[in-house]
Amino acid sequence: QSGARLYASRPAGFGLESGAGAEVDPQRITWNPVAATPTIGYLDRETSGEETRLRWLSVSFPFKSEPAEIAASARAIVQFGWTSAGTPYYSTRSDDGATTRVYVVIDGVSKEIWQGNVTDRYNDPGRALRIDGSDGPALEVAGRVFLAGDGLGPDGPRPFLEELDLATAQKKSLFTADDGVFEEVLAVLDPRGPVLLTSRETESSPPNLYRVEGNQRTALRPLASPYPALESVERRRVNYRRGDGVALAGTLYLPAGWDGANPLPTLIWIYPYEFADREHAEQLDVRNFRFHQVTGPSPLAAVLAGYAVLVNPTMPIVDEGNDVEESYLRQLVDSAEAAVDYLVDAGISDPERVAVGGRSYGAFSTANLLIHSQRFATGIAMSGAYNRTLTPFGFQHEKRSFWDATSLYMSISPFFHANKLRVPLLLVHGGADPNPGTPTLQARRFFHALAGEGATVRYVELPIEGHKYLARESVLDAAAEMISWLHETIGPHATTGRQTAGAVSRE
Repeated sequence: QSGARLYASRPAGFGLESGAGAEVDPQRITWNPVAATPTIGYLDRETSGEETRLRWLSVSFPFKSEPAEIAASARAIVQFGWTSAGTPYYSTRSDDGATTRVYVVIDGVSKEIWQGNVTDRYNDPGRALRIDGSDGPALEVAGRVFLAGDGLGPDGPRPFLEELDLATAQKKSLFTADDGVFEEVLAVLDPRGPVLLTSRETESSPPNLYRVEGNQRTALRPLASPYPALESVERRRVNYRRGDGVALAGTLYLPAGWDGANPLPTLIWIYPYEFADREHAEQLDVRNFRFHQVTGPSPLAAVLAGYAVLVNPTMPIVDEGNDVEESYLRQLVDSAEAAVDYLVDAGISDPERVAVGGRSYGAFSTANLLIHSQRFATGIAMSGAYNRTLTPFGFQHEKRSFWDATSLYMSISPFFHANKLRVPLLLVHGGADPNPGTPTLQARRFFHALAGEGATVRYVELPIEGHKYLARESVLDAAAEMISWLHETIGPHATTGRQTAGAVSRE
């Protein structure tokens, strides 16, 4: 049968649209799981003068009738769909990206059931459990959905499960993890009990699946530690403040057998986040009670090689009345140097042998720290963006275009300051990175700029790999490059903490 076009895409993205209309993706559709005939929902844009609103429309097989409007919003619709019982729901985001609202549609009327700040982690309502893990429609039973969250607070996380009545927006607590344990609810096996499927872990016990009914908890399988080599290392939560008084924290790993007599060479692994205010920036998310988080070429490999490793120290970039990115460099440097000062003052780190590293936005920030701070002897940058003029219509929380904020784009792009880098840098990148902000070209050109300016730089390109490295060979190779680089720049093979050798590329 010949196909019938329901609607046509319009030019969008690349700075052509802003506000609610910019969120329309013509490929986003969702299926109604309980409709008598196959029914799809999709978003369309309606413009009247200078006003734009998004319409959530639906149409049923044979898809020849006029689409029916489920809901409409002047704000960007970021999620939409039907629950397992057929109740429509959707969420919107404000133009500045700060506020999220969640609605259900009952008897044709949109009813707001929650709103909040996206950076307010202490008041996160959780996520609606679905009927098929992370896929499928949200589970609805007798007008209720089930919200599972981490329950993050000042003392760490307390995962929970709540029941939300869609008609009244009233909540009822069904489960809260024990103190000192990270146990998150993955699924509701039977809502009448309820009978739950959870993942339970502690600092010393790896995540395992459990069937929970009342006070009865049954492990579904025996599970040995996947990282026995990490059992002998020491892990600490550390707290400190930066110069402007903002509270910071991180997770510190120390190698087995270290007696504290001599300061250690140290790796600090970073990823900054933006916040609208100081209150939310100080909502610490260091994930107490969790087992070791090892993903890809993990910086934790360095602790097994004899280095102190500070993982994900909080590095908030707080909006101080101007655009959040305006003070990015200053707050980035202040946060990083506060971490170094803490580690040095505590007798943990040798101030001449501190490395900084990160992936993606963390790699971009690593390069900036090597250029704008004097505290680091070397750096490791994986899958980063180094020239922001190649992302001219915004990045992270920066919404202005390159032409609206030219000086900012240039000032925070490490590429434009390649001639100022005076310490060694290891660049690692996937050879087929599809991420629009971090194409492989970013790393290649930054390497060329550094090499041309006589910097000490090594470039490793992993064939076929994307933004994240998945192949076993790639992960092990990247980890080996990281350890070898640390050894040669701040470790046992380094003649000084600040080497000045030439450039090399391995593609």
